[in-house]
Amino acid sequence: MIAMCGGGTGGHLVIIKAVKEEINSPIVYIGSTKGQDTKWFKDDTKFKERYFLETRGVVNQTILGKVVSLYMLFKATLKAKKILEENKIKVVFSVGGFSSAPTAFASKILNIPLVIHEQNAHIGSLNRLLKPYAKYFISSYDKNSPIKDYPVSREFFKKARVRKELKTIIFLGGSQGAVAINRVAKYIAKELNNRGIKIIHQAGERNIEETKKSYPRAFGIKSRKYFGGLPKNFKVEFFTKQRQELFGQFWQRGPFGKAFLTFFWGKTFNPGGKNFFIGSPTAKFF
Repeated sequence: MIAMCGGGTGGHLVIIKAVKEEINSPIVYIGSTKGQDTKWFKDDTKFKERYFLETRGVVNQTILGKVVSLYMLFKATLKAKKILEENKIKVVFSVGGFSSAPTAFASKILNIPLVIHEQNAHIGSLNRLLKPYAKYFISSYDKNSPIKDYPVSREFFKKARVRKELKTIIFLGGSQGAVAINRVAKYIAKELNNRGIKIIHQAGERNIEETKKSYPRAFGIKSRKYFGGLPKNFKVEFFTKQRQELFGQFWQRGPFGKAFLTFFWGKTFNPGGKNFFIGSPTAKFF
């Protein structure tokens, strides 16, 4: 039996979705009640069992908030330990994110092999902490990774086709919204509309209403909440993307055969420059 854990945002969860398609053994999923985990996998019958623990992020919290988060993590780790024991888990596969912490820690308590997949060039805080204790650490950007390939769903390969003209462009703000790219889309929408180019705009839940109001109704622009993947929208010819799920979306667009433009930002928009360093290596591909 294999346990898959982690998530919080689509960038983590899309890896779980792609990898589980290739696993024939029984799988259980352990995530969090916070973030996107329940929306993605609450009703996913591919998993034998699905568990959602009460956890939340530790970073970007006040001192009191960190204490509360760590206490929640402690309780969730005990529950995860019990879940692993009851299901006789042999391997734990983690994609990072705060919701992976209880299961990852529990796997080390029980001496269960831990396999970690890191989606970004800049390793996440939890994955960096657990990397020395992992049986395998998989990353397309780590020279010591035993596997360099990035997990991509078979759906993307099935929908690949040659595009000879630009009819539709989609703006991807990710599950957390990405306010900056929403503003860029609004700024160039009139020009795209004048050229007869249709627009689909994916925004996070917290930004969807603002995004809808920002476009003139006459443009006929489709604004949607984050919907965790785009196989059904294969008629789109051009993508723009920004922020945390940058690399997952980048690798998925390759099999689709679509043009792809990424917006990068630096330290001004994110203290510590995390997203700048996440984006830097990818810039070399263009």
